[in-house]
Amino acid sequence: MILKTVKYHEEFEKSKGHRIQVADDPELTRHLQNTKIQSQVAYHGEQNKKKLQDEIRPQPEQQNISNGEGFFLFLILFAENEI
Repeated sequence: MILKTVKYHEEFEKSKGHRIQVADDPELTRHLQNTKIQSQVAYHGEQNKKKLQDEIRPQPEQQNISNGEGFFLFLILFAENEI
């Protein structure tokens, strides 16, 4: 009995501090990927940029593509928010 305990304790000490690999399941992989994407979006401020673009985007009946007014309006509003 004592020999088993000593052997068990020896193996336990050997494995201590080593990681054990576990197979990735699809659900865990999906969660990790979503977390990474959310973190990048928050870090780069993509949500604020998208909101600004949606606010200044002209409605289809208001669009005037021939003179490019919408693009310049976007640049002006975007530059104001960057400061």
